[in-house]
Amino acid sequence: MEVKITKQIENKLLNRKELRVLIDNNGATPKSDDIAGKVAALLNVDKNLIVIETTHQYFGVRRAEAYIKVYNTLEDLQKTEPKSKEKKEKAPAAEKKEEAKAT
Repeated sequence: MEVKITKQIENKLLNRKELRVLIDNNGATPKSDDIAGKVAALLNVDKNLIVIETTHQYFGVRRAEAYIKVYNTLEDLQKTEPKSKEKKEKAPAAEKKEEAKAT
């Protein structure tokens, strides 16, 4: 998998870089962890500071495009990015199970 940064914008208000990345791959759409690892290696940043917003695989071509946000600090990331839906959905479900066991 080869990653090329096609566009890079510095967003000073949110303390992050916004990237458009072109990904040449040999198979299916690459996983977000793989893309984040490659971008982290390119920019010399921590993998945990990278948020992959979207990935679009072109039909019939082994190429994908991604929109990526790279934050300066973990605190900036946590202030700006919303909590993931999975965490929100799992918390109430776990509470309901505990209540059911208690009664």
